[in-house]
Formats: sequence, structure tokens, C-alpha cells
Amino acid sequence: MKNELWEVMRKLGEYQARRDTEKFILSIPDLIALDKEIERLECQFRELTSGVARGDDKPSGRNDLMSAEIENAIRELGDRATPADVMRKLKSYAGKLGSCITEVAPDGVVWRTSSGKNTKLAMAALNKRLSRQTLKGR
Repeated sequence: MKNELWEVMRKLGEYQARRDTEKFILSIPDLIALDKEIERLECQFRELTSGVARGDDKPSGRNDLMSAEIENAIRELGDRATPADVMRKLKSYAGKLGSCITEVAPDGVVWRTSSGKNTKLAMAALNKRLSRQTLKGR
């Protein structure tokens, strides 16, 4: 995992530096592609480090991008946050650079998996994820 993490960090730094130094000479489609790649790498970085902050050797439970987003939301809101609070926080992440959440849906959020597939997280699915986290001690 450490090698993969270092590789993601290296690429992320390289791409961010390129965006910052070449933003005036790159075409708009190239800038958009570069921003999407940076966003993908930031999500991958969060996924790889989601359990490391707690001292785990590897992330606990499900190892996907949405789990990292949920953990970030809980960290920001505090352990006493309700599922509705977490969903509101997840909706606030929609479309932001570095977030895998791409849009707000009427009954949840749409997020992009690490394989590029769009998936919806509805309130019922969030409740299940949160109950699994609670059983594991968050």
C-alpha cells in the first residue's frame, strides 16, 4: 500500500505543478482533462489514506471512494452526526474538485467509483453504511 500511496502522491504533485505552471498555455480541453485526472488522484489518495489517519495499516471496512467521503463528513461533523447531517454534508461536496461526488440526486448523491462508473448513494444505503461503521466502532 505504501508504494501505491507514494506513486499517487508523486503523480498528484506532478500534475498539480503542471496545471499551475502551464495553465496559460494549455488548451481548455487539456486543462479540463488535467483537472479530471487531478480529481481522480485526489479521490484515490483519500481512499488509500482513509484508515491511515486512525493508525490502521489499511482502511477498515469497505475500501471505496464513498467510504472516504463519508469518513471525511463524519470527521467534520463529529461522531454525534445523524445520517441526515452526513447526507447534507455529502451533498455539499458535489462537484467540488477532489470529491468523487459528482451531483446531487433528489434522494441522495451520485458519485464516481475508482473505475469511473457513476453510482447513486440513497439515504437507505447511507444508513446501512453508517450502521456497519458503528458496529465496527467507527
